Amino acid sequence: MTTAARRSPLPLAELLAQDGTDPRTRYRLKQRLSTYTRARTVALGPFLRVVFEDDWTRRLQAARGRWSRSSAGDPPAWAMPAAPAGHAPWQATMQIALETPLLRAQWLATLIEAAHHLCLEIARGTRVPASVLAPCLLNEAGLAAQQPLRFDMPHHGLAALRAGKEPSLALACTHTRYSWRRVIPAPTIALLLGSAGSPAS
Repeated sequence: MTTAARRSPLPLAELLAQDGTDPRTRYRLKQRLSTYTRARTVALGPFLRVVFEDDWTRRLQAARGRWSRSSAGDPPAWAMPAAPAGHAPWQATMQIALETPLLRAQWLATLIEAAHHLCLEIARGTRVPASVLAPCLLNEAGLAAQQPLRFDMPHHGLAALRAGKEPSLALACTHTRYSWRRVIPAPTIALLLGSAGSPAS
């Protein structure tokens, strides 16, 4: 866990009522939440990353206010309830980032399909597929998108991760046009298992 995430927290009441706090306080809160969110984020190839969500990462989404509702009226990813740290299921958000309209034309459809090909691999034995929870949310330019996901981690898989001296967990995509695998760092695993601190700890 980074030094920024271990610092003594600002009062939770200030976080929940940001409109009543001064700009410098809001900035510090968002910086701390950004650091915490990065620690829970796993990049997969050049265009995808997956944020493993909890109530703190959802608060950052709310503070930024960039994703309000989809055209179908679905709630944003951060509004969906997250399980307590260390418990199943794991909620996540697949984020797509494309820098140009050309990349959008080449990759967007494939990357949206990729959500159905994501999985977690526990010690290269148990494979936990991602479940897509709602339609993909595109920004106005169509160069970025978010896809809410759920990983139904089995109890024996969680137990194996907790018991391992060096837990082995990887995020993979098996789409034929976007095949990637990334070992999840130990500090991120510790956050997901609830054995590391939050911004309020």
